[in-house]
Amino acid sequence: MDQKYQSLDTLEASFDEALSYLNFPATNWVKPISAKNGSAVLDVAIIGAGACGLALSFGLQREGIRNFKVFDRSDAGCEGPWVTTARMKTLRSPKHLTGPNMGLPDLTFRAWFTAKFSAEEWDVLDKIPTGIWMDYLVWVRKVTKPPVQNKTELVSFKSLDDCFELTLRTADDESTVFARHLVFATGRAASGGTYIPDAAKNLEPTRYAHTEDEIDFEELQGKRILVVGGAASAVDSSATALETGAGSVTMLVRAPEMPRLNKFKAIVYPGFMRGFYDLEPKQKWQFLKTGFDARIAPPRSSMLRLKSFENFTLKLGAGLNSLSLVNDEIIAKTHAGE
Repeated sequence: MDQKYQSLDTLEASFDEALSYLNFPATNWVKPISAKNGSAVLDVAIIGAGACGLALSFGLQREGIRNFKVFDRSDAGCEGPWVTTARMKTLRSPKHLTGPNMGLPDLTFRAWFTAKFSAEEWDVLDKIPTGIWMDYLVWVRKVTKPPVQNKTELVSFKSLDDCFELTLRTADDESTVFARHLVFATGRAASGGTYIPDAAKNLEPTRYAHTEDEIDFEELQGKRILVVGGAASAVDSSATALETGAGSVTMLVRAPEMPRLNKFKAIVYPGFMRGFYDLEPKQKWQFLKTGFDARIAPPRSSMLRLKSFENFTLKLGAGLNSLSLVNDEIIAKTHAGE
């Protein structure tokens, strides 16, 4: 099979040439302003340098907005969940979704993948492995050159008369940054924050973790693990624990049966991506509520990871009532017993 790009070098050369035709990066045209204390003010502060943060950064540069910065609390190359808390082996979405390409074919995952590997490997690829997706995002950052400051966490922000005041923390100190616009490109994990059941408050924090936490699964070898919940992150974390040598995993699921349908699978088309934005808030809420009320099934591939483990137990109808520590063991009282 013919392959347009024989290497990443040729792809990057083609991409750079295409950007020069588009006059990228465009000359900055926004008039600067200063805060009341005389400090410089960013036009945009972006929190998060994952796929969405990179796409927004690239779009701003194309539009001639240059006075902005991207802040991410993670190390470079670890932005987002892909090599930390995403414990699935592959992305859940189909490989043909084009990602943060901003309409440029040379910036798509497919262009990068075929240049790095081959067109033949693209043809047989099913879902995108999470590590390879992270490699692609690292490459997107390389070729689009966003102004990213890693190891920087947003502590707080407040609205002033004509801008926002951000308090940012690094390993060394805290600093104040002013910005006219503030964008949270913080992914799904930040939509409402994580939730720990009240029952867990009876336990020492060292005895439990949320699936959004970075977990050292090596320390769980040989131990019996309780997993509360049956969504995708619970399933993938259970599988990771078992594959790393956990003594057993028991998953407690409140529902009487595992959901088998993901209604959101039907939204992967351009009309939705364009049209949802323009819906009234009430319509957006009704749309999302319908999908969430039906409950989202964990991916079949994730469930199959568990199938081969005889030391995995699924407890349905086991809504959690309480957790307690007895003789160094965690006892869970559920609707299905202890």
